[in-house]
Amino acid sequence: QVPRNAYGNVELFSEAMLPIGTVHLPYPRIFPVANKLGVDAVPAVTGFESRRGRMYPTIEGIVVCTEHAQKVLEAYYQEEARKAEIRRQKLIAEANQRWRQLLSMLWTRRRLAAEYEPQHLSIQQSSRLGEAPGGGAGCPVEVV
Repeated sequence: QVPRNAYGNVELFSEAMLPIGTVHLPYPRIFPVANKLGVDAVPAVTGFESRRGRMYPTIEGIVVCTEHAQKVLEAYYQEEARKAEIRRQKLIAEANQRWRQLLSMLWTRRRLAAEYEPQHLSIQQSSRLGEAPGGGAGCPVEVV
């Protein structure tokens, strides 16, 4: 069993403070993995930081017994790979949704243009030199 202080963690300000027979695993989100395996793991306090005038402990990773370190690391790598795959699938789903939305907007624009745009008239055909577009007698246009 890993020794703890009164607050339930290990003060590890340098590697020399590491208890004999234990190893420090300084990885984020590793504590729940060790708990899931049923391994005795203790948060490692590596320093203190000041926020709003108060001191708070900086926790970096966990301290476990040496014989459990390899098992915890393997489970941690598997869990991180699983989470990375979930993030990748989520990004792919978001990208597909964006493409679907873009194509839907283009189809809607094409449908509306086909429905409401006159087929026999276009701006280039209807406008004559010196008249406003649409065939009306607007302001004369000077050609220089």
